[in-house]
Amino acid sequence: MAKSKKKQWRNLPTHQRSDEEAHQRGGEALRSASQRWRDRVDAEEEGALARRYDPADWADYPLGTVLNMRSGHHYVRLDGRDDVVDLRVKGSLKEGIRATTTVVAPGDRVHVSLYDEGGGLIVFVLPRERALSRPDPFRRHLQDVIVANVDQLLIVTSVGGPSFWPELVDRYLVYAEYHALVPLIVVNKIDQVDDDALQPIRALYGDQLGYALLFTSAEDDEGIEALGEALRGHISVVAGLSGVGKSSLLNLVEPTLQLRVGDVSDHYGGDGQHTTTTTTLHPLSGGGYVADTPGVRGFGLWDIEPAELDYFFVDFRDWLGQCKFSDCTHHHEPKCAIKAAVERGDIAQSRYDSFLTLYDETDPAHERPY
Repeated sequence: MAKSKKKQWRNLPTHQRSDEEAHQRGGEALRSASQRWRDRVDAEEEGALARRYDPADWADYPLGTVLNMRSGHHYVRLDGRDDVVDLRVKGSLKEGIRATTTVVAPGDRVHVSLYDEGGGLIVFVLPRERALSRPDPFRRHLQDVIVANVDQLLIVTSVGGPSFWPELVDRYLVYAEYHALVPLIVVNKIDQVDDDALQPIRALYGDQLGYALLFTSAEDDEGIEALGEALRGHISVVAGLSGVGKSSLLNLVEPTLQLRVGDVSDHYGGDGQHTTTTTTLHPLSGGGYVADTPGVRGFGLWDIEPAELDYFFVDFRDWLGQCKFSDCTHHHEPKCAIKAAVERGDIAQSRYDSFLTLYDETDPAHERPY
């Protein structure tokens, strides 16, 4: 039996598709067991976390921002005050949560109840505008929220040790596109290479794809002033492989941070040792916050379906809908517009390779259908 053709809306994000279109797609029968499970737990999480928020109801409770968490302690910076208080989470906030590994994350805006003798409780978590998250490494059906309410993603890589890794950069770019984060690609350690080594990166990610690029050297202070300007007034998260110099760059932008910096290892191609072990949100003297995250070798994409992945590769969009088959996966099908663009050089081979890798990872068939 021939498959029914899907419309071009298949390349739009899930949240932009109407209920009627979902019904035409086949509804519940065509959705994976994993996705149906996610829909259920998301609904439970929405009921528990995303309660209706009326500021008037919480006027008597100070408002603050969660900076860091360690072993049940939540360090919150209160609005209008420089001090940071150590708080616990009110037990009722944890009831019914089945979709995430934690109720409160760095970056969350929270109302608190303070004790006269010191300390207190987080009594309400404001609905998150967005979050940097990934599947939990050991329980992939759960969402591990790394940092909440960010608006800018700094993708830090290097051209020394570790070397530039296109697939990891592409992975972060897809995530930024999906969650409407502004990406900035920071290429560090440019003092270790000639300018000729930077030209392919500049040509692909800057000229062809149109992403903002910043070339830096923590050794020579090159690009540090521009990086400080890019961070000012934003809630930014800094992500990238261990050893690329994330902490070193932040220390130069904001010397009072004094983040731990480690040397890269000669093993495994010069990858760095993990010096940042937890996510911490740091206030900036010029305004805004920056989150320093643990380096990750692989970054999972939470809740992106294979059929919509191509839309988040910006260089694919001009050819979407031009394939012979409307449900083309851009793998083996004949007369695929994406593969033809790769052969012509309109899409870089490295970008297409990244797409194939991420497509396999987001395939529900590779997940456990809890």
